[in-house]
Amino acid sequence: METNCLTELDYMKILSFIGQIKTSNNDYQQHVLNLLNEIFGYNRTTFNLINHNMKLCNARMVNIGEKARDQYYEHYYKTDIFNPEIRSNLLLSKNVVSITDIMPTSQFENTEFYQDFLKKDMIYYELVLPLKVNNKLIGAVGVFKGKEENNFTNKDLAILNRLNEFIASDLWTFLQYANIQKECQIYNNYFDETPTGIIILDRKFSIMRYNKAAEAFAGNIQAGIPPYNSMQQFIYEIFSKFTNELNNPHLDVKFFYKSYKINIIYNMVSSICEGMEPVYMIFITEGDGEKCVTTYSLPDNYNLTTREAEILELVKSGLSNEEIAENLYISIHTVKSHMENIFKKLQVKNRTAALHKINNTH
Repeated sequence: METNCLTELDYMKILSFIGQIKTSNNDYQQHVLNLLNEIFGYNRTTFNLINHNMKLCNARMVNIGEKARDQYYEHYYKTDIFNPEIRSNLLLSKNVVSITDIMPTSQFENTEFYQDFLKKDMIYYELVLPLKVNNKLIGAVGVFKGKEENNFTNKDLAILNRLNEFIASDLWTFLQYANIQKECQIYNNYFDETPTGIIILDRKFSIMRYNKAAEAFAGNIQAGIPPYNSMQQFIYEIFSKFTNELNNPHLDVKFFYKSYKINIIYNMVSSICEGMEPVYMIFITEGDGEKCVTTYSLPDNYNLTTREAEILELVKSGLSNEEIAENLYISIHTVKSHMENIFKKLQVKNRTAALHKINNTH
């Protein structure tokens, strides 16, 4: 593509366009078309996205009527000589495609696409900017002129050729951002509506976010305390049991607390200022009746670990080693190992003696 036909003013316009396309707030496509009109005088344009089925969609237009758009999507896209479903190889090979890249003008004048569609809107000349990233078509800008305006010049081709890669790059960024917004919306909807209570804490155990279910569960646990205060009190009670384990990168604790099953997970997330930063996620679900017991109510002078106290509470509720392993997501071997440590600390030899000693202590 020849560029020696461009003047200093043309380059200034190109630079202005490149700078301004990054300032779009919401509608990137319409913003691009408006700039093409304001800076270069291309006053009849369209901007379509191309979906994974190679179909044009989500059109934006300048000085092209909505009726023409609707007719195009209803029928005339099938007759479009630039249709990406049939011209993908050509569109991927060039930054600017003209009618004559596909067929002679005399042949084009006899096509249904021109005779029944473009001609009604006084359109005779068309250039298409196929927008692609990693050899994948993601959109297309169409630039149109009437017959009385004369054909596009080499300068037009050079300008649009230069603009293509910048429009494509920014469109890709815009689409990625739109996908992130969509994923965030899905996440937010799930986060708010899931029956599982979720609380997210920063490394100082300050609340970053919690959902409706967590607020309700914490309120039930801390009856009579205002919602936010009940959440803070609940977190304090839970984390006071894990002071020696909180910085363990493999922390994944599951236990019963009153009538709820609690799961605490430690994770590292990227932070702009801190590099990697820890967060804690608490998942709360309603328990299953008889298996739900109040955990960590044992006297401190037995020097039981958090897990040992948890297992002994489940023993008190009548669960077998197999059932304890199932509830805590650990192996039977691990349960037996904890039981041996519990017996040593309580100075007993079996379950019955351990329960008798605990019950008498209470």
